[in-house]
Amino acid sequence: MKRLWIAIIVGFLTGLLCVWGASQRGIWDTWMLVSAVANRTLIGFAIGMSRFKMHWALHGALIGAIFGLPLSLAALQSGFASFLAFELASIVYGFVVELVTAVIFKAKP
Repeated sequence: MKRLWIAIIVGFLTGLLCVWGASQRGIWDTWMLVSAVANRTLIGFAIGMSRFKMHWALHGALIGAIFGLPLSLAALQSGFASFLAFELASIVYGFVVELVTAVIFKAKP
């Protein structure tokens, strides 16, 4: 349970970081910003619930890539560069969530 809550909280915080970064680039689409926070929180939830046995870094990046794909596909309407930016960010945020959860707080699956 500790792992789940840590991952959810860190996922939410990375969502806020994502929104801040997007707003710095002039993106003010409310739906996209709310979706980004929800998506990053979902990535944290998936990481917290997952019981896959693999290296923590690969685990976080893989979960981030899979669960970030819907948001990235939605960003595709703004062009391939937006898709790529959101998907790479999802991978990085998944990695960060797992880093904080598994390495810093030592909450193993």
